[in-house]
Amino acid sequence: MIKKNIFPLSLKIPLIISFVGGLFGILFSLLGLIGNDLIISLLPEHLDKIKIDSVYYQKMFLILVMFVFSLFGVYKMWKRKKPGFYIYSLAQIILLYLFFHFFSLLVTVFFIAVYAAQLKHMNNKQSKNLIQK
Repeated sequence: MIKKNIFPLSLKIPLIISFVGGLFGILFSLLGLIGNDLIISLLPEHLDKIKIDSVYYQKMFLILVMFVFSLFGVYKMWKRKKPGFYIYSLAQIILLYLFFHFFSLLVTVFFIAVYAAQLKHMNNKQSKNLIQK
């Protein structure tokens, strides 16, 4: 008898939400890196003296990298690989440190808890197919 290894909806839905959130995070990080100079150049002349220091750009670049790692973790979890959970969790904790808001703390804790509860559907091995006998 062939039994299909079904992808649980309780894992699929949060992964889709995290994927969309990661894409938005990357988009806004890129806008923060690239768009600031554009916005400053559009300001009236007396306000164009505003300069953003290099620490801002370093922080925005690190946020961008963490969103990329977070998205990579989501991709690995979609492929049912446990290391994706650890990559995602670490990236999200670093993002919390870099960009803390109480709401983001709640969302991060919620998603890490959801993924931790779904670890039973992930493995460490490289699976060739999803059909088991």
